[in-house]
Amino acid sequence: MADLGEIEDALGVLIDSGTPLENITVLHCNTEYPTPFEDVNLRAMQTIGHAFGVAIGYSDHTPGIEVAVAARNIRKGEAFSVENLSIKRPGTGISPMRWDDILKMSASRAFREDENICL
Repeated sequence: MADLGEIEDALGVLIDSGTPLENITVLHCNTEYPTPFEDVNLRAMQTIGHAFGVAIGYSDHTPGIEVAVAARNIRKGEAFSVENLSIKRPGTGISPMRWDDILKMSASRAFREDENICL
């Protein structure tokens, strides 16, 4: 329930308290439970990331798994990005603690939508 100004204020508190920007991830989350599909607005994550230069993520409260798995195929050599990766449970793939490292890499082979990424 925050607008960009409120997100900026919250980030300011964290940064003023000594948290490095690279250690901050802002999650886009809708406050309606369950969230109707028409209110998901996944592009809000990109807006937040571009506005503040922070890592972004999505906290899903939609019924089912459709939004959480709105990943896509990744071509060999394509850079990993917030648009083509997702973090899911159970944790059978790469640890989400490596998120920032993975975003600096490219795919060594093609991956199908929803396939676990292996390096």
